Amino acid sequence: MTTVEQLLEANGVAVITGGASGFGLEAATRCAAAHMAVAILDTNEASMSTAAEAVVSAGATAVLTIRCDVSSWDACVAAADRIEAHFDRQRVTFLFNNAGIASGGAEYSGTVLNGTQNDTGWRKVMDVNLFGAVNILRVFIPRFVAAGPLPSGRPVRVVTTSSVMGCVCVSQFSLSHSLPHIIMQRLRGTGCTTGQWACPRTTRARWLALLCARWSTTSSSRQAR
Repeated sequence: MTTVEQLLEANGVAVITGGASGFGLEAATRCAAAHMAVAILDTNEASMSTAAEAVVSAGATAVLTIRCDVSSWDACVAAADRIEAHFDRQRVTFLFNNAGIASGGAEYSGTVLNGTQNDTGWRKVMDVNLFGAVNILRVFIPRFVAAGPLPSGRPVRVVTTSSVMGCVCVSQFSLSHSLPHIIMQRLRGTGCTTGQWACPRTTRARWLALLCARWSTTSSSRQAR
């Protein structure tokens, strides 16, 4: 099995959105165990404090926590600026674009497509899971490109979390089915714009991947019930 050390720069910075719990926290602790510096972006400040302690205990060389609502473009830019200033000359070598919320029953409720601002089902999920993911890609990837290749020649790894529902067709989860396809096209578009496709064969500077996760017991899934 490939290890974190084999994939990532041990002296780099891992930026993880939704990093205070679930998949994000697991990724943060694994990066910490590889003695990386870790920046955790989340909206739950209490969970971030606990997560930071766990990441330090796991071996991180440094930890930065930032309250960031990824659905806000300005918040994403401010977070990226703060990461660059805090870690100074350390390069970001891993971006886990993982922040997301679960819609639960609201996804197929008859009220979620009523065309009003009170449409809190699909609208909120789209703001975070789609536009938030795109915001993070649009903020960070141009900075990776501008910084040039890593001295080691390894790529900057960029992983975006989405839903396994993109691989199946279940009418009750039409939103979860469509989002992975939209994000993949965005990743492919990013690859074209930067001269690289979203596949591991072209690893000259960046490596883009989409993680289609199955339903798991995380803080977002518990809140959706």
